[in-house]
Amino acid sequence: MKPTSMLTDSGFERQSDNEQKLYAYLLYLVQSNDPGQVLEEMRDLFITGRGSRNQQIFLTLEKIVKGKYGAQNFNYFFNRCCYIVINHWQLSPQSQRYIPKLVEIIAAIPPAPAQNYNAAGNVRQLVKNFSLGEQFARLQRLANIINAKYTTKAASVGTLIHRYPYLYDYCLMGEESSQEHQQTVRRIKSQNERHFEVNL
Repeated sequence: MKPTSMLTDSGFERQSDNEQKLYAYLLYLVQSNDPGQVLEEMRDLFITGRGSRNQQIFLTLEKIVKGKYGAQNFNYFFNRCCYIVINHWQLSPQSQRYIPKLVEIIAAIPPAPAQNYNAAGNVRQLVKNFSLGEQFARLQRLANIINAKYTTKAASVGTLIHRYPYLYDYCLMGEESSQEHQQTVRRIKSQNERHFEVNL
């Protein structure tokens, strides 16, 4: 079930405003920068905790993390952040290659040191927790489908999923999937179905 931000509690309303600021920033970022710069900003903002080129954005992220925010809500929020970037990259063959790179960065995140209780450490730990969940597993499957276009080696069922577009809805989406997530999966499914029809 999607977390709701429309509750009467003013903390939740502010939380929603802060989320919208982050979403708008990521959309601006991905539309106005090359994918390498976007990856670097995502790494600095969510992984290393170095902050952001835009200090106000990092303060907004701190407010999100410090607010009444459970791990499940953060997972939904961060998944949506990823799909804002992924949706834009998916539209261009040149930038599609960066989708697996984003997923690799998230997968490789080490846990925050136990003594690190600052906001950057909290964000890093929440992203680490996200990387252990089902939403991230779906992101990895999506990355495998995209990677399959550029590599010929397939070692597991997860890397073979690109051959079976009819399984995409089941394997790549869940009840909590955002609109961005669903659009990306449908677009890739449609492209791969057309590709297989042409090959037949």
